[in-house]
Amino acid sequence: MFCHAMFNVILQNILRLTKSSSDKDIQTSSDYLRDKNTPEKAFNYRSNIISLYGAFEHFVEELEKEYMGELLSISNSFSGLNDCIKSVYLSKWKDLSSRLSYAKFSHITERQLISTLYDSFIQDKASVLPECFLPNGGNYKHCIVSSLFKSLGLTDIDSKFPIYPPISNWLQNNGLSDKNSDDQFEVLNDLVERRNEIAHGSESVSLLSDQNIIDISEFIKNYSLSLNSFLQDSLLSVIWTNMSSDKIRPVHIYKHAIAVFHISNIQVQVGEQIILMRPKGVYPKYSYVKVLEIHKEESGLIEKVDNISTSGKELVISIEFSEQISESTSFKFRT
Repeated sequence: MFCHAMFNVILQNILRLTKSSSDKDIQTSSDYLRDKNTPEKAFNYRSNIISLYGAFEHFVEELEKEYMGELLSISNSFSGLNDCIKSVYLSKWKDLSSRLSYAKFSHITERQLISTLYDSFIQDKASVLPECFLPNGGNYKHCIVSSLFKSLGLTDIDSKFPIYPPISNWLQNNGLSDKNSDDQFEVLNDLVERRNEIAHGSESVSLLSDQNIIDISEFIKNYSLSLNSFLQDSLLSVIWTNMSSDKIRPVHIYKHAIAVFHISNIQVQVGEQIILMRPKGVYPKYSYVKVLEIHKEESGLIEKVDNISTSGKELVISIEFSEQISESTSFKFRT
């Protein structure tokens, strides 16, 4: 869902940090890291912490803006947005209007600020400035990340986010699945504290080994991938709910990817992306899957076709999809 170039760049930066900063940059200075607090060791520590947190903060803020952009694109009006956004947007807008001098918001003009408010409240357009919801100083501990996305209506983030892989796997492997959020996300919270210590010029910091930095980088990568998946699911759930067609389950599955349907009143063609909902307890819950082949059965004959368009008449069709599915998977087609 998040295919914007900037989003991909930021995500790749986090993945690059895991491989480059952690494996290459730190390993090349391993002689210093084995020694006690040398200037070189302190420099490497500070640069890695600042770089890693900086990439994460940029990622969160670009992700929030990308999410809001996608949400607005599938909403017909400001009044059609969720109550959380509508109830706080005016106060958030007022706060932003007093912060335009901040570097983070310097690209927003007063004209743009006023125009979006007019569009949303007077013309009822789905027009919202995502920057209104961003906190002033960053400091993205988990509770701040959670609060940011709760203000966008994702009130279930505390219970749902930890069950999305790969962060769910990391939590389970470290015996943290059943712990509270402070324990689960202590790695991120500690990274923020360390970044703040460095930013404020503290000299009394406890340095980390190369392996510690690698472990933090791996955690940040897992956290970021799961946050992305959670937000994608939230958007796809809106799309799923807004579709007027009924959900349909296959009657048979062959080779894990070919589904047989008894179906009517649908339109589908080869190459089309179809939205699906996975069984309860499987995450991500929603995704798009590509149609690779279509066969229809009529009068005892099976014919390969490029598209199907039915109107009231029930057909037996088989569709090969681009990923594995099960009989518990539900689909929605165009009507």
